[in-house]
Amino acid sequence: MLATSSLCQKTKVSMIDTPATPALPSIEHVHLPAYWQDIPAVLVVTAIVVGLLLAVGLVWLLQRLVVRKGPEVLRVLVSLGRSIKTALGGNVYVGRVARRYPAGSRFLVRRVDRSRFYGLALTLLVLAFAYVLALFAGIIEDVVTADSIVALDHAMAQLIAAYREPWVVAVFLWITSLGEPRVVGAVLVVACLVLWLTKRKYAIAGLLASSFGAGVFVTLGKLTFQRSRPVAAVLLEPSFSFPSGHATIAVAFYGFLGYVLIRSTTQWKQRVNLLFATATLVLAIGLSRIGLGVHYLSDVWAGYLLGVLWLIVGITLSEWLSASGRIVWDGATTPCRRAAVFGLILAAIVGFIAYASTRSLPPSHGAGDDVAGFFAPAAHNQART
Repeated sequence: MLATSSLCQKTKVSMIDTPATPALPSIEHVHLPAYWQDIPAVLVVTAIVVGLLLAVGLVWLLQRLVVRKGPEVLRVLVSLGRSIKTALGGNVYVGRVARRYPAGSRFLVRRVDRSRFYGLALTLLVLAFAYVLALFAGIIEDVVTADSIVALDHAMAQLIAAYREPWVVAVFLWITSLGEPRVVGAVLVVACLVLWLTKRKYAIAGLLASSFGAGVFVTLGKLTFQRSRPVAAVLLEPSFSFPSGHATIAVAFYGFLGYVLIRSTTQWKQRVNLLFATATLVLAIGLSRIGLGVHYLSDVWAGYLLGVLWLIVGITLSEWLSASGRIVWDGATTPCRRAAVFGLILAAIVGFIAYASTRSLPPSHGAGDDVAGFFAPAAHNQART
C-alpha cells in the first residue's frame, strides 16, 4: 500500500484501497477548467458538430485523392523498389558482403520476394504486428503508470458528459449495438454461411481466429487491469473498462469482413471505398463508446490496437491459405447461392434493426445526467431542467 500511496502522490490521482482486486489508477474528480463554465452549451455543441463535419469532409477528400492518385503512387513505389534492388545488386560492396555471408544474403532476398507469401507479404505483416504490439505495450504502460493520458481520459469523459444531448445518446446507442455480443454472434454466423456459400470456406478460419482471439484477449485484459468504468456512463456495463471490447471487436471482426470484401474485388475504386467504409464503421463504434461514457479514450485506443493485432493474425492466416490455393477470391457462384447470400444479408440487417430499435437506456441514465449536470454550465443546466 506504501507503493500505491507514493504513486498517488507522484501522479496526483486518487485510488480506492481494494487489496483483493488491485485497480488501475483513477481520477474520478478532475473538475473542468473554470473558463468552460462560461461557455454556452450551444457554442460547444456547434463547435463539435462543425469539427465533425470538417473531419468528414477531409476524409471524403482523402478518399477521392486515393481513388484518383493511388494507382500512380503504387506504380512509383514499385518502380522505386525495383531501382533500389537493381542498384544494390550491382554495388561492389554489397556484393562482397553477400559473398562473405551467403546465408544471410539469401535470407534477406527471400524477405523481399514479391512472388511468394513467405517473402514481402509475410515480412510486411510481421513488421506491422511488431509495430502495433509496441504501441499496445506503450498505452498499457501509460495507463498503469497514470501518465498524462489518464488525466486526459477523465477530463474528456466529464466534458462529453457535460454537453451530452439526448439525440446524440440515441444515435450512439444504435451504433454501439453493432458491437454487442448478440449482434456480433449473429453476424458471425451469417458471415460464416456466406463464406461457405461463396466457396470461400477456408476464409472462415481467419475470421474465427481474428474474432475469438480478440475476444479472449479482451477478457484477459479486463481481468488483469480491472479498470473501473467512468462515473458518467449512461449504460450499465458489468465488466471492467480497459481495454474496450467493442473497439477491439470492431477492428478484429468488422475489419476482417472488410478485408474479405476488399480481396473479393479487383477494382481499385471499390477497394478504396470498402476500406474507407470499414474504417468509418470502426471509428463510429469506438466514438459511440466514448460518447455514451462507458469507456475512456485510452480504453478505445487500446481496443483498436488489440483488434489490429488479431486482425493481422487473421489476415496472415487467410493469405497463407490463399497462397496455398485453398481460397479463391474471385470464384464464381451459382444463382441459387447468390440468392441465399442475399437472403442471409437481408435477414441480418432486418434482425439488427429490430434489435437496436428495442434497446433503451437503463435507470442508470439518470445518474449519468446528474453527473453531467454537475459539470455543465449554468445555462445548460437550466435548459435541461
